[in-house]
Amino acid sequence: MSRFARFPLFLFVLVILCAPAWAAIDERIMLPMTDGVRLDTRVARPDTGSWPVVLYRTPYYELDGSDVSGYVNNNACAVLQNCRGRFNSEGENLPFIADGWGEHKDGLDTVNWILLQSWCDGKICTVGGSARGITQNMLAGADPPGICAQYISAATANMYFGTVTIGGAFRYEMVHNWLVGQGFDPSALQMFVEHSSYDSFWEGFNMTARQYLRNYAVMNEGGWYDCFQQANIDNFVTIRQSGGPIAKEHAKLVISATNHGGTQTGAFHFPPSALGVPSQYSQTQMLAHYIKDVNNGFENLPRVAYYMMGDLATPGAPGNEWRYADDWPVPATNASFYLHSDETLSTAPPGKDGFSITYAYDPTNPVPTVGGANLTIEKGNYDQRTVESLPDVILFETDPLPVPVEVTGRIWVYLYASSDALDTDFTAKLTDVYPDGTSVIICDGIRRARFRDSYTDPQPMTPGDIYRFEIDLWSTANVFNEGHQIRVAISSSNYPRFEPNPNTGAVFMLEDPNMVVANNTLYMDSVHPSAIVLPLTGPDSNHNGIPDILDQSPPNPEGVPVFGSAVAALFILLLARRRLGAAA
Repeated sequence: MSRFARFPLFLFVLVILCAPAWAAIDERIMLPMTDGVRLDTRVARPDTGSWPVVLYRTPYYELDGSDVSGYVNNNACAVLQNCRGRFNSEGENLPFIADGWGEHKDGLDTVNWILLQSWCDGKICTVGGSARGITQNMLAGADPPGICAQYISAATANMYFGTVTIGGAFRYEMVHNWLVGQGFDPSALQMFVEHSSYDSFWEGFNMTARQYLRNYAVMNEGGWYDCFQQANIDNFVTIRQSGGPIAKEHAKLVISATNHGGTQTGAFHFPPSALGVPSQYSQTQMLAHYIKDVNNGFENLPRVAYYMMGDLATPGAPGNEWRYADDWPVPATNASFYLHSDETLSTAPPGKDGFSITYAYDPTNPVPTVGGANLTIEKGNYDQRTVESLPDVILFETDPLPVPVEVTGRIWVYLYASSDALDTDFTAKLTDVYPDGTSVIICDGIRRARFRDSYTDPQPMTPGDIYRFEIDLWSTANVFNEGHQIRVAISSSNYPRFEPNPNTGAVFMLEDPNMVVANNTLYMDSVHPSAIVLPLTGPDSNHNGIPDILDQSPPNPEGVPVFGSAVAALFILLLARRRLGAAA
């Protein structure tokens, strides 16, 4: 989670406003927690008076004098701390186990200690991204006093669904690679493997169920290709739903076009304006407002700022601009694009005949990961053609679009499938296909078959039985330009993004190295209407001109949603006219 490895070094200077520095004290202490374990902690503060405090807790890099030597002016104090077991901090070297509301509450102990110090005026703001953002969310779950704001970048508030698994599949490159690369105790990986289902262990890492404890301003900032993309959004949405009155009113969400690391790689580069947080939403502006009561208009900004992606090869193409909204998701019409046996994708419902496609998934030869929302491997909007040609990747695509199609919100695939194995995976990927054939990944997802109905009570498949799988592709905001095609790729692996399913019934390959080939069948007929559901929006520009007819209803959980508005009818009509013109 390297994006923010040295995150505070320049931001603390900016965050606390540009005021003349005066004599500062730089202290390093081993701060005892309630169980006696001591954490390496640095405090930089003015030598007189009481001030707001900016708290930054990290599992990365050993703290040294240079870390705090420029932070302090006459506006605030800075407290930096290494998490339990990291570098000079004592205790078990396991990630996040003591940062929340469990047996050990290191974040809460630290906040309580700060509030007792004469140099603290009673206001504390927490900052940091990635793992440092997770420590903030975990702290919030312990109901700490004195917190007036949190600026959380690229992080999760729900470790099971936001970090360790997606759709019940183990996020191998993210979790395994990060734990090993950061030198955590080897038992950390085993700890996660032992809890493959959602159980009471994971409830201790699920802040989204404790949002009612938050009653202060929270910023959630991330990117469309960030490995915590949906987690950022979910944190905002659940705060808006169940947070305290101040949190509900003052929560904000910013989504840029970046990946985890604040950079970009892939088939095309976004303009520089797409990569950072709009200046009015910056950490500097937020903290100045909430810890120093600066009247800079921060609280009156729209709650949501998101970058609308688009065609990056055509100058003047629609999209490629920042949009603003007062809530998320934005109003949208949920439209079903059905998978057909001729490998087309259209709004026309499938026929009555029993159409199906079967492919062999071999876990010893999984489909390679090529970009996407990853952490430790290549990430971003990569061209997928190198993997789309594989025999176990089934493609479905629309005709070239007669008009731009704007999609904003969460993407779901409802897939009807069977297997001759006890367990397997089904993956889905949404891509934007350019006229030259470049197939740019927009978002993707996976569902482990044993978790098709429940993440708490997994059940094996009955070979040959047909099941309905809901595959969460997370969210996006993208304009598929005129002449482009919308493509969906279905398969059963995406490695090393996800650990391959051994198809034996074992939850993780780590548990069972024996693997078998699964013959998986996709169904697409009137009884089994496999489809991708796209939330259609626009055309609008910067929150102007949104049609009143847009339907805000979520997808029907009991079936595949269908078009429900004049926007949908217009889209079908345009496609029909195009086909009739071609036939003439």
